[in-house]
Amino acid sequence: MPGVTTETSKQTIILPAEEDLGIQTIQNPVGLKISVLPSGHLYAIECADILINQILAHPVHGGLTAIYLRKHEQGKIDNIQIVGNQSRSKYCCYENAIEWVGNWSNCTYVCRLEIHPNDFAWRWNVQINSHDNADYDIIIAQDIGLANRGAVRTNEAYISQYIDHQILSHDSLGYMVASRQNLAQDHKYPCIVHAIENGANAAMTDAYDFYGTTYRRTDTPVVIDQKCLPTIKHQNEFAAAILQSEILNKNSNGSHEANIYAFFEANHSEPTNDKDAHKTANKIAQWPSQDFTRNQCHSTSTTRISATKRLHGIDPSEADLKSWFTGEWRHCEYVDQSLWSFFTNDHEHVVLAAKEAGVSRSHGHIVRASTSLMPQDNDICCTMWAGGVFASHIALGNTSFQKLLGVVRNSLDINAASGLRIAVKINNQYFALGTPSAFSMDHNGGRWIYKLESQIFEVKTIANHQSRGFDITFNTISGSACDLIIYSDIVMGSDEYHQQSIAQVDEVNQCIQFSTHNTTSLNTAFDEVTFDMKFTTDASKLSFGSSEMLIKATNQVAAPTIVCESKHTNQLAITINETEKYLPKGEAEKVTCNSQLLNTFSIKNENDITVSKLNDCVQWFMHNALIHLSSPHGLEQYGGAAWGVRDVLQGAVESLVALGHDTEARNILCKVYAQQDQETGNWPQWFMFGDYQQIRQTDCHGDIIVWPIKSLAYYVMRTGDTSIFHEIVPFHKENNSTTTILDHVERCMDRINSDFISNTNLIRFGDGDWNDSLQPTEEKYRDNLVSTWTVELVYQALSELLDALKFAGINSNWVARIPTAIQKIQDDFNRYLVKDDCVAGFGLFHEQNESPELLLHPSDERTGISYRLLPMTRGILSGIFTKEQAEQHQQYIQDHLLAPDGARLMNKPPVYQGGREIVFRRAESAASFSREIGLQYVHAHLRYAEAQSELGNRENLVNALMTVNPIDLKSIVKNSQPRQANTYFSSSDADVSDRYESYERYQDIMQGNIEVKGGWRLYSSGPGIFVRIVIENMLGITRHYGNLVIDPIMTKQMSGTTCDITILGKKFSIQYYKTNQKYMTVVINGNNAPAVPMHNKPYREGGIMIEKQTIDQFANQTINTMIIYY
Repeated sequence: MPGVTTETSKQTIILPAEEDLGIQTIQNPVGLKISVLPSGHLYAIECADILINQILAHPVHGGLTAIYLRKHEQGKIDNIQIVGNQSRSKYCCYENAIEWVGNWSNCTYVCRLEIHPNDFAWRWNVQINSHDNADYDIIIAQDIGLANRGAVRTNEAYISQYIDHQILSHDSLGYMVASRQNLAQDHKYPCIVHAIENGANAAMTDAYDFYGTTYRRTDTPVVIDQKCLPTIKHQNEFAAAILQSEILNKNSNGSHEANIYAFFEANHSEPTNDKDAHKTANKIAQWPSQDFTRNQCHSTSTTRISATKRLHGIDPSEADLKSWFTGEWRHCEYVDQSLWSFFTNDHEHVVLAAKEAGVSRSHGHIVRASTSLMPQDNDICCTMWAGGVFASHIALGNTSFQKLLGVVRNSLDINAASGLRIAVKINNQYFALGTPSAFSMDHNGGRWIYKLESQIFEVKTIANHQSRGFDITFNTISGSACDLIIYSDIVMGSDEYHQQSIAQVDEVNQCIQFSTHNTTSLNTAFDEVTFDMKFTTDASKLSFGSSEMLIKATNQVAAPTIVCESKHTNQLAITINETEKYLPKGEAEKVTCNSQLLNTFSIKNENDITVSKLNDCVQWFMHNALIHLSSPHGLEQYGGAAWGVRDVLQGAVESLVALGHDTEARNILCKVYAQQDQETGNWPQWFMFGDYQQIRQTDCHGDIIVWPIKSLAYYVMRTGDTSIFHEIVPFHKENNSTTTILDHVERCMDRINSDFISNTNLIRFGDGDWNDSLQPTEEKYRDNLVSTWTVELVYQALSELLDALKFAGINSNWVARIPTAIQKIQDDFNRYLVKDDCVAGFGLFHEQNESPELLLHPSDERTGISYRLLPMTRGILSGIFTKEQAEQHQQYIQDHLLAPDGARLMNKPPVYQGGREIVFRRAESAASFSREIGLQYVHAHLRYAEAQSELGNRENLVNALMTVNPIDLKSIVKNSQPRQANTYFSSSDADVSDRYESYERYQDIMQGNIEVKGGWRLYSSGPGIFVRIVIENMLGITRHYGNLVIDPIMTKQMSGTTCDITILGKKFSIQYYKTNQKYMTVVINGNNAPAVPMHNKPYREGGIMIEKQTIDQFANQTINTMIIYY
């Protein structure tokens, strides 16, 4: 139990770290260690430094490892969890084993976990003594991390994507699951094999298939009642070894027995195969007999909150919904005539319980409490989830190291441990609130409504921007008052159980203050930070405490949990703030950073639903972009807390400039330039900021050096702000410097020149390019490989930089050399990287040959891949292609790379050989066909969309945008699975079982014959790029050195669109009308605006430019009217 000291109405609670949890451990001399908590939950299985399980169990709520006992009788199947988070077995520890015992349905059972005396192996021995003639079988569901503990806890889903599973078959043992980690752990490839001595007649490799998404509403595995589980090999994000035993034979004494084995190998250098099945069988036959001396058994902790069932809302009627969500509904999503979701006032998105149970990724929402667009050390962010997680991952500034509340580590929320939760007492039993009847999200927070048989509850979590905190409220909308338990784990640092923290409870003022305790964190300033959690209620009584308030147990259970119990409650409010920033709630909080960022932008067209969908999408994507900029992390990728140089200089800078936030864009550029290393001239791949600025990845991909100059040129060409060239910005770790950004650019140019392949003007590949999965395996590839895409990027960046420098009147010697460099790059590009009228993905230079070996090209015999998207789209965007080349490569994209769900990175995936890495690292080692491995990465697709605008392809541009707009996606992408409609998905992943199926059925994927699902959400530069493309490319509203350029690429159906936007500091309502006239005309407040044609488009006619002084002259109203005839 946590340490507690009291003083009248105040008490101090020391919330425990891992060493305070009372863990009992069994271990052997070779380094196998298995730990169990005082509550009886299996905490961890570790083989030396490799964590086998995926989740460290919670002292109260348990973990993911589970063993089910099933009884088959008269055509009916009953089950009980004898080990796991729903188990109520008694347990005891031996020197070499842990045992769980219990009674159930006319039988007694003993489940003993034994460790091998001198090997990385363990066995689950299950014995059942029954008093009937029923049949029994066993199911084990073992979650698998199979990596260093730090790697597993950094991101469980990512680790799962690199675990190669094979379902092996053996004559006597049936199925086995062999799992190999393809991401090297200290240069080793750990592997584990699970098998059942009695024989397994079913096997699964991903727990999503076992539990199902319906678990969110049923709390029951979807397949648990099937006589024989399906055998499914699935490389997904919840790695597990799931085996079902054969029906257990009855022994002569009337008992049943099963033995489940696990064998770990520290370094399985080659992919698993059938030999591993025979090796496993031999090890089982040689398992040594051991003696066990039983110690005193303990009861597992019985929680006051139901461990087997959560309180889920029932389906609401239409009348219910109309009363809860007034106003116009739009973009209503129906499945089988059942309403699943819709949008309503102020872009609020409403999701009903049926959809939450039907999507692979639970609906989540990240909100930041701040009044600034830029990241601030004292901003607070919060992640909320539809399934009753009202606040999680609350962090101050740095989202990796300064958490108050922890992250939800599993999309199905199996053990329901992380985040702030509320339990309600119904019929003398507390139930945690689970999936609501309706869940809504707006830019300020979330709202959960639970309709029950006789009550309706509402929970809200709202950002208080002025006080930089969050207000969480519980209200009884109808029905009687109820008793509540509010509980949450406290982190106060980087991860759960990593350090102790202190909770100072003031019962009189109904407030808890949290602080660190004896920590040695990376930032000593955080050791001084405190958070307040203040309660306000109409309840008759509030009681505060820790884990002892959640359990009924004779043995003490310590957990880093804070608990508040509220009796007879109709209303309760919780305010969470950093202590010194606490201020009374103010009305100003309603003005969100999102509306500040959008700067009045919106579009509408009563006759074109596409415009309405784009408008709602832009509103939400700007919210996503703001999180990516100011609080870098996502829903699946909950780590981050850093700016990637490539990322922030694309999505953030582009969207800020497009929306007129020039000051913030300039600020970003200055911060990035301050990260340049003077000695190398290069930048880190990513860097943290604020008090953690010393944390950075110093090495980087070959393209990173290009983005600072490209983004700088983009900024100057749009704004005309040439003073930035003379801004004093030091190099990294340089003090009292007079270095200007122009000096940084010159140093950057020197580095680019030194990075050219010998006797060419082609920049080396280095550690990679944009596609992180194509990192070279060998040093020779780093130095001799050229990425065509990076070459094109250099060409574009230097061309645009030269334009900006000329405008600024800068004529240094090194500037004078740029035109020659640009021409040489183009010459070598065509000489070395274009063959038979097709651009290659890469050129591999061999010392003995002058011409490179072309990879990802029709002549490529090494990889067998013929076409790569990136050099084709960047060839168009950079202008390095001739008009004929642009048209030819546009045709290649249409013929070979365009699928119903978007443009794909290559015409087929690399060959997967069980994880062997030959040319590229992750592309050949990832076992899951997802994210960039799945080849439809939305960021790259958006550059394809942008290329369509450069070619003047109106229909293609709009269709490309709508293909990745999640609102009503099914109407555009017919083979898309349901997904959250108000957030950016970074990829579109074909729903295949593994890499082998993806290769064999890739043409089915390209033809739309296989369903596609949404990838990871939000954490990407893509949302900002999407918004910029809508504004600058589709609507055609941009600037050229501070003057207005109008160049819309809109379809005929969009005629009549109205756009509200702030341009050059003035508010406009712009109306678009399609005409048959040859030249575009613009009318501002009734005045024909004089304009000059732009000649900046190499493949089509450009738009027109209206000088700033004309705008200043004609745009003299509070809201100005502009009519564009295009």
